[in-house]
Amino acid sequence: MLRPVAVGLLAVVLGSACDIKFPALPQDPPPLGSATDIDGNTYATVVIGKQEWMASNLKATRYNDGTPILITEDAFTWANLSTGSYSWYDDDITNKDVYGALYNWYVIQYLVLRSRIDDICPTNFYLPSGGVWEALVDALGGSMVASGALKEAGTSHWDPPNTGAANQSGFTALPAGNRDGTGSFVAKGQSSSWWSSDDTDVPDLAVASFFYLDDTSTTYSSTLATDPYQDGLAIRCMRDVTPN
Repeated sequence: MLRPVAVGLLAVVLGSACDIKFPALPQDPPPLGSATDIDGNTYATVVIGKQEWMASNLKATRYNDGTPILITEDAFTWANLSTGSYSWYDDDITNKDVYGALYNWYVIQYLVLRSRIDDICPTNFYLPSGGVWEALVDALGGSMVASGALKEAGTSHWDPPNTGAANQSGFTALPAGNRDGTGSFVAKGQSSSWWSSDDTDVPDLAVASFFYLDDTSTTYSSTLATDPYQDGLAIRCMRDVTPN
């Protein structure tokens, strides 16, 4: 087995002799700042276009006024909730630091009704609307390439093939999966979904919009899909900035 130094020298020699150019591995942009939630969890942040985003999913277990958010483990109870709640994937708190929490949309409904969509996010950050997600996609070159620029590269967390993932943005999307309307945990490793602050405003149709990435595509549909309020999805917070 060649030592790393020897391998590097061999690559230089072969590259010079055969005029081979060895491509550099993609490097994630360094985090540009940080944000801290009410529970003391600190998040690295990155600037993408005119937005500054948390570079990992929200973990807060309280609203900013100190009110606890209900944690629900029982699947039947989760499926029948009509108030805000969260859980860790598989009800396993060891998933907290990597993937963050999964929140139902009733958490966001509580904030929207109070006209305070910043009341779960770190100070000066807020929940993104559908239009904000669209602006993120546009800043990364459009719907055909944005997914690859957002997803963490490699298969440490994502299932293969993790198509096109290079994380040029530093957003570091991880496949947190979700908790569906039956209370089941699904799709960790395969996809991640983040709530939008937008309700559909359709009477008797309790669904809200969300942003979705998966392991098999670099593309993203320009129309946000909708999910039932009782589903558990991740949250990312952001704020508007003026680029230098």
